[in-house]
Amino acid sequence: CTCTGGFWGPACSKYCPGKTPKGGSSCNSHGTCAQSTGICTCHASTTLGYFVEEQCNYCRQDYASGTCKIACPSTTSDGICNGRGSCYNGACTGCTARNTDSSLFICGNGCDKFASDCFNFSHSCPTGTWGASCTQQCPIAGPSSDPCSGIGVCNVDSGECICPSGYSGSACHLTCPKNPSTGISCSNRGSCPDASTVPDGELLVCSCVTGYGGDACETECPGGAAAPCNNRGTCTSRYATCECTLGWGGAACELECPGGNAAPCGFNGECQVDASCLCYSDATQGYYAGTCLLYTSDAADEEDSVDLGGRRIIKKKKKKK
Repeated sequence: CTCTGGFWGPACSKYCPGKTPKGGSSCNSHGTCAQSTGICTCHASTTLGYFVEEQCNYCRQDYASGTCKIACPSTTSDGICNGRGSCYNGACTGCTARNTDSSLFICGNGCDKFASDCFNFSHSCPTGTWGASCTQQCPIAGPSSDPCSGIGVCNVDSGECICPSGYSGSACHLTCPKNPSTGISCSNRGSCPDASTVPDGELLVCSCVTGYGGDACETECPGGAAAPCNNRGTCTSRYATCECTLGWGGAACELECPGGNAAPCGFNGECQVDASCLCYSDATQGYYAGTCLLYTSDAADEEDSVDLGGRRIIKKKKKKK
C-alpha cells in the first residue's frame, strides 16, 4: 500500500507522529513520515524551515523564530550568540559575559561587542582618559590602579564610571554581596543601592525582595517566601529572621502566645520569642505567674504561698489553740 493522509504501516492503519484520531497533520506538516517505520524526517532548508523533535513541532535551536527559517548569529567555535546569550528571530538577547571575557559589558546582535563599543559616546579617547581633548583621567579608587577598577567603562564624555550589575562606587570598586553558592549578586532576589548613596569605603548591602534575607538575599525567610513569618510578622532583610507581631512567637511566628492574639499574656506580662510569658512581678504592675492570666493582690507579698497554674494561692494557716 502507498499510505496517504498521515498513516503508515503495511495496511496504512497507524497514525504518523502529529496525526491523531481527532485531527492534526503528519509530522505537523514540517516533515515526511516514513511509511515503513512511522518516523518523521523533519524539514531542514531555508525554504521549508528547520524543524526537530519526533513530531517536527519545534524549531532547530539555531533557527529559533516564528517560521524556523531565520538563522541565529553564531560561530563555529562558540556557537549561537557566541555562547553569551539566547536567540529568537535572528537577534540575540540577554548577552552575558563568559568567564574568559575581558569585559562584563556585552552587547551586539550576536553578543559580539564589548565594553565601550556598547555605548554611543561623543568622543573617542585612549583607555583611562576622557574629555574633548582626552587629557583628564578616569576615576581610580580602591585596591585597583586601573580606571573604573578594570571592571566598568569610563564615560569619555562625562568622566564617570559606568558600572556593571553587582558593582558600584565612583570607580566600580564596591561589590554587591554575592550568593556564596552561585556567585550571583544579591542572588537575583534583590538590588544594590546606587553608588551615590554609599560613601567610598562602605560596604554595599542588598535590599531583598519580600520573602528573602541575608547579606546576598540568599536565605528564605522562616515560613517560606510565599508567606514569610506566616504573615504574622516582618522578616528582616539583613538577617532573614522574623520580628513577630503582638501575640505571636516562634522562629516563623507560628506559635500563639498564651491569652491569644487579642490579649497576649493577659497584658500582664510580655510574650517572649518562644511564645512563653514573662510575667510582671512588681508592686506597680502587679504580681503574676505561669501564663500571667490570674492574679491575687494579697498573695504576692505572702511568703507562705504556692503557685498553681498561674495563680498565687495563700496556704491556709492553722488557728492557734
